[in-house]
Amino acid sequence: MYTPPEITLAEFRERYPLLFSDPSVDDIYCSRGWRDLLVTLCDTLQAHLDRHPDVSQVVVAQVKSKFGELHFFYDGGDSYCTGAVALAEQMSLKTCEQCGAPGKQTGDRWVSTLCPMHDGSALSGES
Repeated sequence: MYTPPEITLAEFRERYPLLFSDPSVDDIYCSRGWRDLLVTLCDTLQAHLDRHPDVSQVVVAQVKSKFGELHFFYDGGDSYCTGAVALAEQMSLKTCEQCGAPGKQTGDRWVSTLCPMHDGSALSGES
């Protein structure tokens, strides 16, 4: 099974210095399974901004998981950026937080988005 690398703020600041230029951002509060989703989102945002210098730079304010969903808060951008973020947030609802495999929301009081392997249903034969 593929295990994505940890998500580190230092890596994202190095890869996307303009997106992560706010010094008050102290961490990325989500698990490694969404790393590729975040990389794709940040690549998409910065490429769009590079092609459209008239659009104000997106500056990340916070990245976190809440109720099994990615929340990506930022300033700047345009409607394209809004759509890209909304798409990534929707994709997180179907992406395992732990490994990045297809998943679904599970849990009652503590909601997570997990694949069958990480929610335990693959081991118990449930689906």
